[in-house]
Amino acid sequence: SFTCISGKTVAQVALRWLVQQKVVSSVIIGATSVQQLEDNMGAGSGWALTDEEVRHVFKYSVCMQRLETESK
Repeated sequence: SFTCISGKTVAQVALRWLVQQKVVSSVIIGATSVQQLEDNMGAGSGWALTDEEVRHVFKYSVCMQRLETESK
């Protein structure tokens, strides 16, 4: 799971992955609670995904996209 990757939540890993993509200039988040905002802010500076973790997240997202496409 993503929490095993870096001790962060799934949301933090997903946002961090986006921030580390060269084609992404900014990430806009929407929080419906203070807790969600604090969790999202945990994706900020001070840590980064390793190259291996970035590849793992990418491979996972591709698999999920395939499953969603096949289920339609």
